[in-house]
Amino acid sequence: MSIRVAVSTGCNGMGSCVRLAPQVFRIDPATGRADVLLDDCSPHREAVLQASRSCPFVQVEIDGVPLQERIDDATVIACERLTPDIVELRLRRPGFAFVPGQYVFLRLDDEAGQFFRTYSVVGSADGVVTLCIRLVGNGRAGRVLAAIRPSVRVGLSQAKGLFALRSPDRPKLFVTGGTGLAPVVPMCEAAPAARKLVVIGARAAKDLFWLERLRAIPNTEVVPVVQNPGPGWNGAVGLSTAPLESLDVADWPEVYTCGSPGMVEAVRKTLVSRGMPADRIHSDSFVPAGTATPSAPAEAARPARDWPGLIRRWHYIASAPLALIIIFYAITGFIANRSDLFVREDTATAERLVPEGVPMDREHLAPVLAAMAGDGARLDSFSDGRPLTAVFAMADGHDCQCTVDPERRSVRLRRRGTLPPDLPLNPAAIGSHLAGRLGGQPDLAHATNDEDGVELELASVWGTHRIQVDRPSRTWTCSTVTPPWSVSLVDLHRGKNAGGWQRALIDVTAMTLALVTLSGVGMSLLAASARRRGQALILLAAGAALLASLVISR
Repeated sequence: MSIRVAVSTGCNGMGSCVRLAPQVFRIDPATGRADVLLDDCSPHREAVLQASRSCPFVQVEIDGVPLQERIDDATVIACERLTPDIVELRLRRPGFAFVPGQYVFLRLDDEAGQFFRTYSVVGSADGVVTLCIRLVGNGRAGRVLAAIRPSVRVGLSQAKGLFALRSPDRPKLFVTGGTGLAPVVPMCEAAPAARKLVVIGARAAKDLFWLERLRAIPNTEVVPVVQNPGPGWNGAVGLSTAPLESLDVADWPEVYTCGSPGMVEAVRKTLVSRGMPADRIHSDSFVPAGTATPSAPAEAARPARDWPGLIRRWHYIASAPLALIIIFYAITGFIANRSDLFVREDTATAERLVPEGVPMDREHLAPVLAAMAGDGARLDSFSDGRPLTAVFAMADGHDCQCTVDPERRSVRLRRRGTLPPDLPLNPAAIGSHLAGRLGGQPDLAHATNDEDGVELELASVWGTHRIQVDRPSRTWTCSTVTPPWSVSLVDLHRGKNAGGWQRALIDVTAMTLALVTLSGVGMSLLAASARRRGQALILLAAGAALLASLVISR
């Protein structure tokens, strides 16, 4: 297994990767960003994986497969020998789609764990994906596939690669050998109307396969070439480039070659030497998967707690709610700054409307008024005079009187209740007592207190409660004036008439802003790059100077 690591654009030199995997990463003092020291990081697998989880800029590939690559489950249907060392692997994977010439990542398992290999796709008809694979005798994948059985679960990526037909109908020359035939077969099947010549190279006749399958494709000529002919062989002998020596290159506007790098390069040189433009030759070369058994990962010491990584996570987590709060204040700030577009001073109302279609009788009107009165409202009395009047007993002990104008279908709510006998009859005590029931903040500066009674208002962003208290009977009545939503949002933005939950929201905003700021400062000061730390100190000093100047100017 090979593990390769790269650092993507955007690295800011925080140094989490260096602290977690110092054998793999270092901070470049010139650029301030992380560099990768090793080509293959297999001995430091766990440290590298932890670094990738800690930092979004650390990108890891295992056997050439990106760590974030989507791998779907597939079921082995059959694994059949085509030659002594080549097998056809068929997998059940419904919904799989590919372009002829593309490849997939195949995930396999053995006693050492999971690993990946890359193979070209031959077909995907009826949800069956077919791959053509050479078994390397001492290779890891070869050992697994030689013993694999139907119903075994493997992993399969989406189809990838840019090796594909340029046109469906122009003449095409294919030169291939071994498992390089895998992408050529679906290419030929995808261009039945085009004239095609397929040159297949092999060491011996026993290494040839799928000849009849290719010959069954319309307009296809197959020329097999073997290096070591046995008794009875009547075909071409030599390398796969031998038949190219007598071809008229002008007859083939498209050439596709797939196989080992040596064969691909030999085909290219031969055709170019005969006058074929290099841009007509399209190739896909491959090498067998590594045959060496992967070295065992070095036992890594348990890393210390990654405080910089923890600060980074705090910073990201706190930034999300802060962004929502900033968006809210931006919207309400726009409404407040352009209040003439949204707010009309005469839109506040103490009335509500009965929905159209509701008859003005007790049976139909009482449920509507109960919903307006609030949770727990129970009808106590109903008068069908002009205006209509309904009184509801509320769960917290007070009454709610609903007065209905049948012509305008308007409803005015007035809450009524009795003050406790031991409550002082002054605005402060009454306001504190009723604020717990009705909500809002008492406006004591404009309250009145005389021998007949007390009048005051409880103000909140959602409405103003106007309270009248009759001193002799110790009863209170309340009517509520509700502003439009735009006025409420403006009051929220300005912090006017803030209630308890609003003050809590302001506190949370302040603490979140402080956490984001302090964690950002901490991330900068803990950066592994000296240049980053220097920049952070300059910004911190500038911020402190600005704060000091503001304090002094006050």
